Amino acid sequence: MEAIIRLKPGKDKSIVRNHPWIFSGAIKSIEGPVQEGSFVEVVANKGRHLGYGHYQDGSIAVRVLLFEHEELQDNLYEARIASAWNLRKSLGLTDDASTNIFRLIHAEGDFLPGLIIDHYNGHLVIQCHSIGMYMDIEKIKSALITVIGDRLKSIYLKSSSTLPKNFNDYDDDGKLDRHEKDHDDEEKLHKTVDRDSDGDHDMDDHDAEEKDDEDKEEAWANEPDEDERSVHYQMNKLQGGMNRRKGTHPKVAGADNPMQRVKEGEDLRATIKAQLQKALAETKGAK
Repeated sequence: MEAIIRLKPGKDKSIVRNHPWIFSGAIKSIEGPVQEGSFVEVVANKGRHLGYGHYQDGSIAVRVLLFEHEELQDNLYEARIASAWNLRKSLGLTDDASTNIFRLIHAEGDFLPGLIIDHYNGHLVIQCHSIGMYMDIEKIKSALITVIGDRLKSIYLKSSSTLPKNFNDYDDDGKLDRHEKDHDDEEKLHKTVDRDSDGDHDMDDHDAEEKDDEDKEEAWANEPDEDERSVHYQMNKLQGGMNRRKGTHPKVAGADNPMQRVKEGEDLRATIKAQLQKALAETKGAK
């Protein structure tokens, strides 16, 4: 049975909107044994089921793989990878004559948060950005072999720079599976991977980026919905009117006669309205 991650009251807004990250500050309690990379269930404060995901001790505590409306499935990775492959195929990327390089799995974009897979002419390079994905690497490898079939030449794991620095159970970067098809292609792959290690695949600032993403997501999660915006607008409008009467509104504060400033504004609006009506009448007359 999976451990249960119970959220604090009001902290379920983002996951209800299908945002795949649960931050550590949103967690009320952890019920049951849990380890780095564990597959856990996420529930709201009162027990409502919200989804499943990988747990990790850090800023992003859970990366959600399945939301409340999605059922558990044994072939999760195969289904998600097949969907991603078919999408690239429909876009012409899998058989593009001009290039044989594309990103097969783009983490949250392909509903597999914490996983990046790049395709280099049949060779795949995997980056695990979460311990949970690394713990499931054999399932991921099996799914890739099933989905891509004979077009797959090799699978290379390169996650030494993307997993937490204090995670000690990671083996060295290297091949997960090898098909002896094209040695020259494999040499080209190593050169490409080494070059990319200074770019998109280098995540030395991973923790800083997570903190920045957390701030953005928290702000997004707390953003009022449409009804709340309407209420806030009316309250602000009412407060603004009260402040104008008191002479404390920022647009009129310091004026010798705040009510005079309000009257001047009303006169200006009346003048503009009269001018617009006159221009409209002249236009109709010209026709």
